[in-house]
Order: sequence, then C-alpha cells, then structure tokens
Amino acid sequence: NIDGLIILGFNQDKYNALKRILNKNMVLIDAYPLKNCDYNFVNVGIDDFSGGEQIGKHLIENGFSNALFLAETTVDSDYYRWLGFKKAMESKGDFCNKSRYIVIPSDEELRYKFYKQNLSLFLQAGALAFSSDITAIEAINYFQDNGISVPNQISVTGFDDCFYSSLLRPRLTTIHQDISEKARLSVEILIKMINNVPIEKLDNKNSVKLICRQSVKINKI
Repeated sequence: NIDGLIILGFNQDKYNALKRILNKNMVLIDAYPLKNCDYNFVNVGIDDFSGGEQIGKHLIENGFSNALFLAETTVDSDYYRWLGFKKAMESKGDFCNKSRYIVIPSDEELRYKFYKQNLSLFLQAGALAFSSDITAIEAINYFQDNGISVPNQISVTGFDDCFYSSLLRPRLTTIHQDISEKARLSVEILIKMINNVPIEKLDNKNSVKLICRQSVKINKI
C-alpha cells in the first residue's frame, strides 16, 4: 500500500522480477541495464565514464602513461570508469590494452597475496587507479606497511571521495560525487512519477569532479 520506491543495489533482472510482483513507481540508484539491453527503468547515477577519464587525464599529465586500473568487477560502474580511464590513456595516441584492467580478489586474504605477488608490476607501472576509495585506501596501507612509499614509488587514486579519503595520509586523490544530490534527485523524480508527470529521461547522471590531494606524485610533463 505504497506510492513508490527508491531502490539501491538492484540490477535489471532484480528490477524486472520485482516489477512483475509489485506494479509500483520505482527509481533505482546506480543501476545499469543488462548487456545489450536498453534502460526499462528510471535510474539516478553519476557520470562514471567522465570520472574515469578525469583520473586518467590527471595521471597522464603527470607522466604515468602506463598506469593500471584496478577494479572489483568487470561490469557496471567499474567498467564505465575503466572506459573513461582508457580513453584518457589513449589521448596521446598510445593503446591502452585491456590487460591493464585488473580485477582484484574479493577476499581480503587473497587481496593481500595479490598485492604481494604483483608488487613489481605495480612499481613498474608507477600509478594505480582504483575503482573505489575503499580498495585504494587498503592498498595504500598495505604498501606503506611493506616499506613502499606512496606517492614517491607508487601513485594511487580512488573513486567516490568517501569520508576516509581526506583522513588518510597521504590524503587520497579521488573523484567526488554528490551523494546528497543523488538522493534529492531520486525523490524529485519519484514524486513526478507518482503525480503522473512525464519523466524526461530514464538514465539521469550527475556530474563528478576530480579532487587532487597528495597520493599522486606531481611530475608535470
């Protein structure tokens, strides 16, 4: 007996299943359609592609043309952030191979083993662009616990600008997204749907911006 829902953490399959059971107005947050499918739901998200491109451009500008992109998945927001990063990496004519898109283990113990096994690769690349702040912060702590200087030996970036990114030392260079604006826009759109006001577009993306802090070594070229 509700007028509508705002839903986090759903994909298109879950949305379709719920829609069949509960024919109500719904706004999803940070959802993506299935591969080769169009949006059939209303989504409020962020411009992940632009965020990845801004990170990539910042690293390129400081000489890190071989930077690696470390993600948690190969789909949805991580994938679009990679595409933006890849575009920036290729802006000067070099090819950014998909081997530079690295998915890190979800298990904590396996992640630490992964960092240890790939440390020489990371040092050679000189810079790592993580798809989230949390994984970037964990990696920085691991590197520094093992005598690797950030950013002098490895530069690191995150994504989201979470609370901890400005408390970390060095403070984390990242992409800021306005969480409150996503919430406000979601409510605004849902109220329109409840009142039968036409929705201009299904996929609504808020802008993001680069926050430069101290986790990237500045080597202007």
